[in-house]
Amino acid sequence: WYLHNEIVQSIPRKYDVTRVMRLKVTLKNPQAWWDAHHTQFGQYVAFDQAMCTVPNCQSIWDTYGAVVGCQAPNSDVANYQAARQTTLRCDNGHCNDPVWYSLPGPCPSAYYGYKTQECTDQFPGGFCFSSYNETTGLGDKDDWEVTGAWNCSYHVDWAGQVRLDDLVGIDNYTEFVAAGYQEYDKIQDAGYGTDFWNDIHNLTAGQIRMERLKDLFVEKVGENAKFPRDLPEPVCDAP
Repeated sequence: WYLHNEIVQSIPRKYDVTRVMRLKVTLKNPQAWWDAHHTQFGQYVAFDQAMCTVPNCQSIWDTYGAVVGCQAPNSDVANYQAARQTTLRCDNGHCNDPVWYSLPGPCPSAYYGYKTQECTDQFPGGFCFSSYNETTGLGDKDDWEVTGAWNCSYHVDWAGQVRLDDLVGIDNYTEFVAAGYQEYDKIQDAGYGTDFWNDIHNLTAGQIRMERLKDLFVEKVGENAKFPRDLPEPVCDAP
């Protein structure tokens, strides 16, 4: 959804995005959030360059801790839908919409590159660390535990990456653009030089693109019990 609606419509691609990174997230939001709202997920808050841009985000974290939020973007904009229900509060046929998440990191009140040690110490974010020390090489990378403490609500495992060029079928993006081609034009609802992104509102076309990405992860990264081809996301029940 985000790639199609935000990234590939620009020349060059927005933010110079070149790859899709896959992450496996283990989550347990703070008990204080559950006690107040009885939902697993919190309110989604938008981030820009690692800084929260929603006026009330700091109030949420000061009250409950580093709450992970979720939200379903509108599939009427780009028709990507999961095979299973993804949202609890769904209506008008939007029960299987895509979901994006907000995971507060260190000093989320400042942009990336402007985060001070004082700010990071005051609000370290919700990432749950293992005992491993990159400097000394001591400790265990896999002994992390998501406790649901105010500063330990999620852990992220790297699960591989796929180049956008491989996904779309472009040999060299720089040469592709130099030749006058374009991945996707929103007005025409089609690309020039590739038809991969054609038909943004076509459900079948969207499903084919999603399956292509899953297949590429298996091809490029492999498949095992820890990182299966398809790992269903939990239902987004944010208030």
